[in-house]
Amino acid sequence: MERLQRILKPGSYLLAIFHAEERDSAVSTCSYRIGDAKTLLISPRGMRPPAQFFNNRAVENLFKEFETVKFFLTRDHLREVIVKR
Repeated sequence: MERLQRILKPGSYLLAIFHAEERDSAVSTCSYRIGDAKTLLISPRGMRPPAQFFNNRAVENLFKEFETVKFFLTRDHLREVIVKR
């Protein structure tokens, strides 16, 4: 997180995606690319066991040095987090 804090410009935003379901035995993985100003391209990469679960408090602690942290829960149990540097 220190490196992200250092390389992001002040006032810039970061999109982070976390799995929201703690009990999942396998989670889907995807590759994300910015298509244009209004499009995020998603390419499925298969399934894998979850590496680590982060609840809202843990995510807030990860980004504690950033200005703001906003959470959005998707229908497919992903926690999208927008962080402002």
